[in-house]
Amino acid sequence: MLAYQVSKSIEINKSQSEIIDYRKDFKNWPE
Repeated sequence: MLAYQVSKSIEINKSQSEIIDYRKDFKNWPE
């Protein structure tokens, strides 16, 4: 059960950091 929660939180953190990276990349795009 604990391992499931840990893997779930890792998935959430990964998706959040991917969203942040996406925004960062978006800002770097030429106008």
